[in-house]
Amino acid sequence: MSLSDLPAVLGIQNELGFQNWSLKQFETSLSSSSLLALVCELGEELVAYLLVQILGEEAELLSIAVQLSHKREGIGSRLWNEGLLQLKEKGVQRLFLEVREGNSAAQSFYKNHQFINYGIRKRYYSDGENALLFRFDF
Repeated sequence: MSLSDLPAVLGIQNELGFQNWSLKQFETSLSSSSLLALVCELGEELVAYLLVQILGEEAELLSIAVQLSHKREGIGSRLWNEGLLQLKEKGVQRLFLEVREGNSAAQSFYKNHQFINYGIRKRYYSDGENALLFRFDF
């Protein structure tokens, strides 16, 4: 991901409405050496992105997002698999994430990619919804 990708990334974020990062937050994050930030392009169109914060041997999946018009095409899986390879190269051994309890599509994606649901954070989100905790062991 580069600075020139950010308008398209923000467009996907706004289309999906599950994340609320500003342009400045993305710009600041991209300057961090501990962030893995990938995009997927089809032709000239940016259709998906992945953000992972790396903290030594552990990491946190901040976001994986695919444009609605390209859902169920395997793009998220391909992006995750590329991210997985790069995380392994960086020595990451365990990855964590939170997902809304009501987001069954995301939960299904994570379970299909060998993530383990290990807990819950009650009323984690600002609207009071619970977060399910998942981890992936390399």
